[in-house]
Amino acid sequence: PAGRLSIDAAVPSAVIADTAIIVQAPFRLLASGCADVISNVTAILDWRLAVRLRHEEYSSTAATLAEYAAHEIIDRAGLIKPNLEESVWIAIRPMIVAGIAMSVAGSSRPCSGSEHLFSHALDRTAKHAGLHGEQCGMGAIMMMYLHGGDWQGLQRTLRT
Repeated sequence: PAGRLSIDAAVPSAVIADTAIIVQAPFRLLASGCADVISNVTAILDWRLAVRLRHEEYSSTAATLAEYAAHEIIDRAGLIKPNLEESVWIAIRPMIVAGIAMSVAGSSRPCSGSEHLFSHALDRTAKHAGLHGEQCGMGAIMMMYLHGGDWQGLQRTLRT
């Protein structure tokens, strides 16, 4: 795509996720969603850096929710398997919590940092489109390295 357009959206009153249907989708889609949520860990590091360098507004509640969502998937990554409805439950709950984090913050900041900018750059330059979450996962590994964090642990989790 040549450019992106963001529009304001209302917070949903409810989320209906039929796990019996979702489990039938290609596993790569669920894994991509998990990688997107896992990338919250670098988004939060970026946000804290922006607070220090640019005095950006920060919500500890939103950050805590986003980190919680990421770690719920990181800690249970080995349980998320293809064709297993319980895996969908494990993944969907943190995805919803990540959405709540963004709602609390009033922006996507708790769940979108430099790893998402990397994904958007790939969208514009890559010959073949990848899945958003896969790209964010790759970006998170690189950005965790730049933050001096455990990028190898993140890489291991994303390979799980």
